[in-house]
Amino acid sequence: MQIRYLSIILFISILFGSILLHGQSTDLESWEGVKINFDLPKRFEATVKEQFRLNDNSRYVKGILTELGMAYSLNKHFDFGITYRHTIKLFGANRNRITLIAKQKYKSKPFTFGNRIKFQKEYEKGKIPLNYIRDKISVSYKISKKLSTAFGNEWFYNLKYSGNKFNQYRLLLTLSIKLNKRNHIEAGYIYEQQFNLANPALTHIGVINYKLSLF
Repeated sequence: MQIRYLSIILFISILFGSILLHGQSTDLESWEGVKINFDLPKRFEATVKEQFRLNDNSRYVKGILTELGMAYSLNKHFDFGITYRHTIKLFGANRNRITLIAKQKYKSKPFTFGNRIKFQKEYEKGKIPLNYIRDKISVSYKISKKLSTAFGNEWFYNLKYSGNKFNQYRLLLTLSIKLNKRNHIEAGYIYEQQFNLANPALTHIGVINYKLSLF
C-alpha cells in the first residue's frame, strides 16, 4: 500500500507538471559539490557544504555556494534542522539564505519513503526578500550494500506580498555509491520547470557530489 500510494502521487505530479506551460527558455546546468557531515553528541549533526554551479549550457559560473547546517534527530523517523547559505554571484549581487527544515522518513526494505518540508528566506541587496515553502517527496531503493537509487518530486510555493502561488517544481533522479563507511559519491539529474511566470524557464541539471561523514 505504501509503494502504491506514493507511486500514484508521483505519477500525478509528473503528469500535471508536464502540461502546465508552453513557450519557455531552456538551459543546461552543472552542479558539483562537497559535503562534510559531523556527528555530534545528543543526536545532533553539523554539516558543511561547498558547491559550484555552472549555467548557460554549463559554460559559465552561476554561483559558488557555501552552506552551514545543524540538524537534530528526534527519532528514527523525524529530523529537524536549520541552514545558512551564502552564494557568491559573479554576475549580480551575492545572496544569503536561512532555511528551516523538517524531515520524515519511513523504511520498508528495500525502500525508504521520505518527505521534506523547507521554509526558506533569501536576501539580496536592494531587493525584497524571497520567501518560499518547499515540499519534497521521495522514494529510494537499496540495490545493494554499496549502491542505491532515488526519485523525488519537489514543489516551490512562493510567499509573495502580491499573492502566494506555486511557481516551480523539480523532478530528481539520483544514484548513490558507498565507497566505504565514510565516503560516498552521488550523481543525479534534476528536471526543473518554472510556471506562473512571465518567462518560465526549463532547466536540465547534472549533479555530482562527494560526501564525507566524520563520526
